[in-house]
Amino acid sequence: MDPGTAPELTPELTDILRRYVQNQEAEQRLREEKKHLQDELKQALQHMSGRFWFPTVDGVALKVSHSRTEQVIYDDDVLHERLGERFASVAKADLRKVRSHMAQVEPCLAPILNVVGSVDRARVKEAVENGTVRAEEFRGAFRKEMVVRLAVMRQRPDDVASSDR
Repeated sequence: MDPGTAPELTPELTDILRRYVQNQEAEQRLREEKKHLQDELKQALQHMSGRFWFPTVDGVALKVSHSRTEQVIYDDDVLHERLGERFASVAKADLRKVRSHMAQVEPCLAPILNVVGSVDRARVKEAVENGTVRAEEFRGAFRKEMVVRLAVMRQRPDDVASSDR
């Protein structure tokens, strides 16, 4: 960011940023506390026979759902090595893996992009430029929205402040 465009750090902005960081830290503490409380509740409910418990706490009726299911976690790498081509007979698409290998996966999806695809701005531009589609065909079929993104985090030692650039 050009140092000339950065806002002045006013007392109001200082207070906003201070509260923002405090809230981030509080959120993290709450996530950790919630996880701890869930662990304690799981321990307390481990011998419960039913799936639901309906306690009333401080006049508030609660519904607590508790269930146990066995989860089998396969070692895909080991099984892929052992099974070879037969691995495909026991595997199904894993969205995390699909996302991480999108460049390899996307050409395979080409025949069904009309079902699973969404219009991509860069591809629209490319298709208009190479004559595959006409710009007029998109008239009234899109809207522009201003998206403002914001992230506040602690500066790391290797970060360079904009005033130092």
